[in-house]
Amino acid sequence: MHACCRYNHAALDALWVLIDKHPELQYPDQIDRIHIESYFLAAELNDQKPRNMLAARFSIPFAIATTLVNRSSKIHSFTGNALTHPATLALAAKTSVSENSFMTAQLPDLRPAAVNIIMKNGQNFRFGVETNRGDWQDPYNNEQLKEKYMSLTARRWSHKVSDTVYKNIVALDKFSNVNMAFYG
Repeated sequence: MHACCRYNHAALDALWVLIDKHPELQYPDQIDRIHIESYFLAAELNDQKPRNMLAARFSIPFAIATTLVNRSSKIHSFTGNALTHPATLALAAKTSVSENSFMTAQLPDLRPAAVNIIMKNGQNFRFGVETNRGDWQDPYNNEQLKEKYMSLTARRWSHKVSDTVYKNIVALDKFSNVNMAFYG
């Protein structure tokens, strides 16, 4: 569901649990520092100051920071003004990522991550996940998948066109010819 590299997803999934549990996280300026532990492929995505949209999508510090600041990990959090937002950049600079060898050993079946947020007042919030939401062990339901599809297509198509194409995609097995699904 996140508009960034798959290796960021477990950390973002853990972050969303923390956001839901701790209302204090609605004030990103009250965060002292953030540390993420994950497997080695994710730990390599540690750029605290990505220079463009693609680099931002491959940066766990930026993904965590923009999600906290924008309350979203969707496309708008990785494009345009989001790339230079002062609060996001300040929070990304306070975010570190390291490899946890125990987590690396769980690849390829699991893709774990743990997020630890330390507030300026000393509170500490930590949560970990075993794998990305959406992987075969924890799939999204059809409603969630449609919501993601609609959020992506809304940038180009009207809601009506997006919905028609979606309905045809999920019913492809009912068409005798794939062209009929899209061209009548």
